[in-house]
Amino acid sequence: MSEPAPAAARPAEGEPEPRHDDDRAEPSDEQPADHDEPSTATTGADAAIAALEAAGVEYVFGVQGGAIMPVYDALAEADAAPTHVTMAHEQAAAHAADAYGQVTGTPGVCMATSGPGATNLVTGIADADMDSDPLVALTGQVPTAFLGNDAFQETDTVGVTRPITKENYVAGEADAVGPAVGEAVELAGAGRPGPTLVDLPKDASTAAMTTDADPAAGLPEYYEAPERADGAAVDAAADAFARAERPLVLAGGGVVKAAASEELRAFVERFDVPVVTTMPGLGRCRRTTSAVSPLRACTAPAPRTWRSHTPTACSRSGRASTTASRAASRRSPRKPR
Repeated sequence: MSEPAPAAARPAEGEPEPRHDDDRAEPSDEQPADHDEPSTATTGADAAIAALEAAGVEYVFGVQGGAIMPVYDALAEADAAPTHVTMAHEQAAAHAADAYGQVTGTPGVCMATSGPGATNLVTGIADADMDSDPLVALTGQVPTAFLGNDAFQETDTVGVTRPITKENYVAGEADAVGPAVGEAVELAGAGRPGPTLVDLPKDASTAAMTTDADPAAGLPEYYEAPERADGAAVDAAADAFARAERPLVLAGGGVVKAAASEELRAFVERFDVPVVTTMPGLGRCRRTTSAVSPLRACTAPAPRTWRSHTPTACSRSGRASTTASRAASRRSPRKPR
């Protein structure tokens, strides 16, 4: 007869009961609540990056700062976001975007924070405006509730840049951010290229959107220059040129943007007319061209010359030319204000 198994020893008073394998609880399918899980809502900053993606923007030049950080966070989290190039100074960011737009013909994008960050972009924006280069500036701004209250680093960025942009915007709510950025990119390269700016209050960047609208949808259709010049306009220009006693060609940066340098050279060589260039038009005619000699060609100040229509040609006689023929730029006028 087998002996019964000894009873398990009871723990002393005050000691915990021993745990046995049979006492283990079955695993539960319920997961503990994670209170730190980030929100999946689409914010105004997300919409800004989505608009850049939809427009095919490949690079963004900028300097980080508090008011623009929500956009930088969205840029870092987006799957197909443009490549960011961190610059040492906001002015360098604006000039880099200007150069990118000038070389590629597509809008260069720069970003800066509010206050001094935004104002540091001004020189580059003004340069893009004078040279008609496509550029888009995204600037941070204090929350809308603080606008007009002398808040820290509050600056009237839209007011400062109004004279040197084709258009500028304040996207005061999340739903307005995407359309504003999309339109800014579209307008910068439409017609006569130039800079645009979108000012982004921080609360608009961080707030959740209430609509799922495509930031690239519903953009206005801006005028696009035709591929060929109007026949009647060409005939009128030819008639004016034929009647001119001392014709002169004024060539500007539009010749560069229209890739019309060879056409210009062929024209001046055929008709043996003197050429005056603005600063952006330098180099459009070779100095070896018979019509372009040190005595018959000079550089004219762009704003005064283009507005007066009566430039002074450098000629052997020293007499002023009274007829100027603008080289065709194939660009449409900038959007009316």
